[in-house]
Amino acid sequence: MRYTRRGENVYTALLIFSAIDRGYSCLIKRGFFRKSLILILIISSIPGLIVGMVIYWFAGVRLENEPLQLHKNQIQQRVAHIDEQFNYIEASIAHWALDPKLSSDLKTMNFGREFESTRDIIKTLKVMQGSSPLASRVELFVNGSEPYLLSPEYDILTGKAAYDSYNQLLSQTNLLFWTKQRSWTPDEADKQNLVLVHKIPAAEPESIGALLIRLDTDKLSSLLKTLTPYNVGDTFFMQTDGDVLLSSTGMGPESSFQRSLKYEVLQRGPSRTPFCTNGKAIHTRSLSGSYRA
Repeated sequence: MRYTRRGENVYTALLIFSAIDRGYSCLIKRGFFRKSLILILIISSIPGLIVGMVIYWFAGVRLENEPLQLHKNQIQQRVAHIDEQFNYIEASIAHWALDPKLSSDLKTMNFGREFESTRDIIKTLKVMQGSSPLASRVELFVNGSEPYLLSPEYDILTGKAAYDSYNQLLSQTNLLFWTKQRSWTPDEADKQNLVLVHKIPAAEPESIGALLIRLDTDKLSSLLKTLTPYNVGDTFFMQTDGDVLLSSTGMGPESSFQRSLKYEVLQRGPSRTPFCTNGKAIHTRSLSGSYRA
């Protein structure tokens, strides 16, 4: 019995080792097949990777640049439209400043007594106002026998602050220029406007007055917002000395973003080339040559 049991034990051990050997062989085969499958997948994916890299190299870069170029073209078209609007206003005021009614004779004219001439001038101012959709009001200041202001109705400036505000325009060296000025009419009291000024008479060295076109701040701000189509960022008119004439947010105080952007633009000078600062892309366009700002 003992021998038999030993034989059984030996047989049982052989079965166990045989089962282990078979299991190990199966594991080896499975590992071999798995490695083979992975190798086949890697080899078969190489052509796809090569094709993908080639497509990205030729088409991917183009797809990345096309939206940027499209955005740049849209900005340029909208800037050209604004440029056209401003050029029209400048050409219009330069034309009207040569009107014979706005001659040096205004210095001695009594607007209260010479009713017919006053009425003709008021009519001219109203025609000028209606000729531009951006103009909110056209004014004529005459520093004659009295400080007259036609806005467009006839009035006399009695307050010193109002008189100084208009009279200082005559001390500017340029015949035609842009500036910011407070409105002195009762319906727009203390409201700042972007104003185009042309001193008169246009053909004589001594200026006795000024022709002013006040732009509608709301309309102009809406027009500037078209340059920020994603409602992100800011657009503003700035003179070469850093004075911001108008922003797409209105005539309010400058924001921190606007101050940092103004600093970067002043440091780089007039340029049409986009640049980045603090991770934000900035598109600039110099219009000083067109706007005489």
